[in-house]
Amino acid sequence: MAYNDALLFDLMIMRLPRFIQALFGKQHSESRSVNMSGNQPGIHQEGDPLLLEMLRTALTAQGESATVENGFLRASNQVSVSMLAMESVALGADRHRTAIRVSVSHPVWFPEGFTEYQHALGKTETDAFAACIQQWLAQDWIVIADAVREQPKDCAVIELPVAGVENQVSGYRQILLGPVAHLVQTPSGKKEEHPFCPCCFVTEVMDHLHKELQSQAFLGIRFFVSRDQHGKLAVDCRCNGENLEALVPVLTKYAERWPQQGLEFRKQFVVVRTSAVSSKSPQTGAANA
Repeated sequence: MAYNDALLFDLMIMRLPRFIQALFGKQHSESRSVNMSGNQPGIHQEGDPLLLEMLRTALTAQGESATVENGFLRASNQVSVSMLAMESVALGADRHRTAIRVSVSHPVWFPEGFTEYQHALGKTETDAFAACIQQWLAQDWIVIADAVREQPKDCAVIELPVAGVENQVSGYRQILLGPVAHLVQTPSGKKEEHPFCPCCFVTEVMDHLHKELQSQAFLGIRFFVSRDQHGKLAVDCRCNGENLEALVPVLTKYAERWPQQGLEFRKQFVVVRTSAVSSKSPQTGAANA
C-alpha cells in the first residue's frame, strides 16, 4: 500500500488527541474553519467543488474516468460521490489537520447510500485535504469499486450462502475485505500467532455480526483499533458511518493480545453485500477467503 509511515503516524495522533501531549507536549492550534455542528446532512447534499475536482484528478491519474456536475462526482461505474470539508485546523507552521465527510451511493447496489469520514495531516491545508482523498481511494474506493461489480476482482471475499425455499441457495452474503493499514512504532520482532492480514478483523468479530449478516442490507464497516505506548486502547468501529458499539468489547480483547510494540494502530474498511452470484465462480479473478 502506498502509505507514508510518517503521515500514518500523524494520522493516528490526530485521531487520538489524548496522545498528543504525551508524545509532543502541549501544542498551540489555530482553527481556521470548522463545520462540526452535529447536523448530519443527507447523502444527496452537494459536495465541495474543490474537493470533488481533487478527487476527479486523482481518479484520472489512476486511469479511471469521472465527471463532476451539480455538486457530485459520478464515476464510470455509476458510483456517485459527495465530499464535504468538515474541519481545517492550523496546528502550527507547516502543519494542518483536516477532516472530510464522504457520502457515496449507487443506483443498484446501494441507492440509499452511506457515509464515512477521513482525517489527515499535511504541510498545508491543500496537502492535508489531498491526503484525506488519497487515503479514501487507497482503503475505501478499492472496496466500493469491487462492491458494484458482479464479480469482485481486487478484494478477498468471505462468502456465506443464503438459504431459500427448501434450503436451496438463493444468493450469497459476501464480505469484501479491503486493504489494511498497519503502523507500529517500535517493532519487537516477535511474531503473532496469526500476523495481521485482511481477514483478521472480520474473523475476530464474525460471531457478533449475526444480525448484519442475516440482513440483506449493504453495509460499509470501518475498523480502527490503536494502542499507545502505555498500553491504553482506543477502538472505533462504524457501520455506514454509525457507531457499532457491540463490537467494541470484542475488538478490545483482540488488541489486548497484540505483542508490545509501542504505539500501534490497525485500520480497515470492509463491505458486506448480498449477491445472486458466487464470488467463487470460475469467471472471477478475485482472491477468495
